[in-house]
Amino acid sequence: MELNLILAENQALHDNLEKKKTEVMNIALSICEQRDYLESLQRLCRELSESEDESRTKELLAELDANIKNRLSYERDVDTSYFYAQAESLHEDFNAKLTEAFPSLTPQERRLATLLRLGFSSKYIATLMNITPKSVEISRYRLRQKLGLGKGDNLVTYIQSI
Repeated sequence: MELNLILAENQALHDNLEKKKTEVMNIALSICEQRDYLESLQRLCRELSESEDESRTKELLAELDANIKNRLSYERDVDTSYFYAQAESLHEDFNAKLTEAFPSLTPQERRLATLLRLGFSSKYIATLMNITPKSVEISRYRLRQKLGLGKGDNLVTYIQSI
């Protein structure tokens, strides 16, 4: 009887964890899609402003471009801070262990480690962190160095083992 209760509790905790993982993944994908959409609108506005001859139209398009940039910046702050809060609450023990084992890691490096632990590709990480994919690769390299990993060691496997 007691064993069944423990098993049921364990299953409920597992289901809750899976639900939170799915929620975090959905939030991340939503951020990426929204960001891609707004960046495409921004590119279109730039093209229109460069090809238009009327000065007023150019001014309005430049203003629209600036507004889109502001919205991207604002949404990045709001959405990603919520996303990181959710991801960190999902992996509280991981963040605590990572900080304890490697106190010299910056907040940005801890975020990268969390995203890698969640299984995100460099492309999605770049979008979430508002950096280029090349910058993600450089950040991964520096994180490998700080974690003391050699060339043959897999960064994601190591992070998932923490």
